[in-house]
Amino acid sequence: MIADTYTDDVTFTEPEGTVTGRAALDERAGALLGRVPATFEFAEDSPRYVGTSTGALAWRFGPPGAPVVRGIDVITVRDGRISELRTMLTGED
Repeated sequence: MIADTYTDDVTFTEPEGTVTGRAALDERAGALLGRVPATFEFAEDSPRYVGTSTGALAWRFGPPGAPVVRGIDVITVRDGRISELRTMLTGED
């Protein structure tokens, strides 16, 4: 799925840093998701925003109906695949 969705040189930036490449994205996402209970789920938290080569989606993550974190993903698309993914979290405590 990563090869179909992301460019070879995708960059993923989130509060803990930036990684480059599909393998690094897969490893980083696995590490992030490996720290949470299996019952946690991502859910859309707003409409999707779409431009010609960009998009954004707010989301919530946690147990169903009780998110523990909210954020937004902003993407850049090149040649039909995501070339940049930036994840920002809310400043709420």
